[in-house]
Amino acid sequence: MNYTLKIVFFLLFAPLLKAQENLILNGDFEEYWECPDYAEQIERCKYVYNPLPYGNLSGFNSSSDYMNSCSAFANVPNTFNGYQHAFHGNGFIGIFNMDNPNFHYREYVQLEFSEELECGSIYTFSGYFNLANPYRYSTKNIGFFFSKEEVEEQDYLYNLYTPQYVDRFTEITDTANWTKISFDFAADKNYRFVNIGHYEKDSTDSYIEIDQNAIVQSFATYLNIDSVSLVKKGTITLNIPNVFTPNGDGVNDVFIIDENKNLFQEMLIFNRWGNQVAKLSDSLVWDGNSNNERVSDGIYFYILTPNEGCKSKKNTNYQGMIHLIR
Repeated sequence: MNYTLKIVFFLLFAPLLKAQENLILNGDFEEYWECPDYAEQIERCKYVYNPLPYGNLSGFNSSSDYMNSCSAFANVPNTFNGYQHAFHGNGFIGIFNMDNPNFHYREYVQLEFSEELECGSIYTFSGYFNLANPYRYSTKNIGFFFSKEEVEEQDYLYNLYTPQYVDRFTEITDTANWTKISFDFAADKNYRFVNIGHYEKDSTDSYIEIDQNAIVQSFATYLNIDSVSLVKKGTITLNIPNVFTPNGDGVNDVFIIDENKNLFQEMLIFNRWGNQVAKLSDSLVWDGNSNNERVSDGIYFYILTPNEGCKSKKNTNYQGMIHLIR
């Protein structure tokens, strides 16, 4: 390949290469500030955090784990939870959950992004999960809570936050191989972190029996996590109707912003003379009335104001036209 062709190749494919960049810092958990002396030292893994650094209100510490082949006591593949190779490289992290009628214990892990997510963009998350050897049960319903600021709490996150995505389908049952969880996420704010763990207080219905002869018999499980990525996929496309018929027949009676409505905090409706006829904030639904009186047929204009988390130089007001026919 000559020099000119190399330049052309780079110009053609550079945008694609950038689009595939993993935004999670140290998503394969290979880099560390110091080699861990024991598993609970997750803070030694670069850009990886325990969002419960102070324990919880019940007085129990909640400490997610970091294992790497550099360590004698948090070793890979000879971990304290059995023999397990990393999905890639020499390190991975782990979280433990336990439930009984009187006690619900959780561990979470917080990962940092290299840059803020762009509000209004779609990202693909993927990560690999593995069930540690000694456990009778595995679990599903793993939650992913995206946050703008670093989370540091003194209580379990299920008491404080609602995850934007919960994987209801993937059963992590393999103790030898790794199971992939993947989903698309539409950013409605400029997020900088994701917190992974279980966000249901009593998750006994989430447990899956794997091995009746396992060492740990209680409703408890331990999941290893490796090779986590977040890649920008594209921009949200707004499918906004351009006509509606508020005639009471039950069909297309309202002008509604339904898809990705969480991106917006307000919708203003104007007639063709520029007079405001409706202001909507609680729900972005216009019934064709102005101050409880029907407006006439014709062309109207709308302006959508992004929510506070979405406002930026690139992401200002959206506007368009709607045709009202009775």
